[in-house]
Amino acid sequence: MRIHTARVTVAALAAAVALTATACEPEDGANGTTATTAATAAATGAAPASASPAGGTATGAAGTETKKQQKYKYGEPATVDFANDKKQTGTLRVTVTGIETGSLDELRAAKIPVDGLDGKTPVYVSYTMTNTSDVDFSFTAPDTKFMVMNTTAKAVANIPSAATPLEKCKSASTLGFKKGVEIKGCFIGAVPNGAKPSFVAFMNPTVSNQMQVYWQA
Repeated sequence: MRIHTARVTVAALAAAVALTATACEPEDGANGTTATTAATAAATGAAPASASPAGGTATGAAGTETKKQQKYKYGEPATVDFANDKKQTGTLRVTVTGIETGSLDELRAAKIPVDGLDGKTPVYVSYTMTNTSDVDFSFTAPDTKFMVMNTTAKAVANIPSAATPLEKCKSASTLGFKKGVEIKGCFIGAVPNGAKPSFVAFMNPTVSNQMQVYWQA
């Protein structure tokens, strides 16, 4: 199992020191949001400033207009862009249905490597996805576009990119993931011990470290 770690630097408000966090790089233009905005909001449990429904919109390659960095509650569906390995971009209707705290002991018992997870607590994030475009997303890994932010804006989101043998949290199979097909699965993120997940983001498939939408309790 491969584990990817995403990072971004955040300016701390009080101490004015750099913190490492999983977040998003700045977008160009007035509708963009900086990593500082997203991670500072996460530190207080609040939403990123430009993540409100009044935020900017963008038209994806599939021709659908979606609001950038819009907030959803767990259980609410969001339309996001996604691309296959042929760089064909389409849309998915994605819902984060729940988030549960796990343990490293559970991962070890399932023979899942825990290298790099010292001092971190796994979280299991369940989701549903429906392919709403004409693009074939078979053999892709859309769950790798999820990221988990914690309430202290520190390094988080170690996300497995392959199916995990953990019975309670398995990646969804994307075999035959064509228009109208719904899949259900779960991915494993991580937060520092004692921290709580603040929100779950779905990243842009074509722009590095740019958040499309996010879910929060």
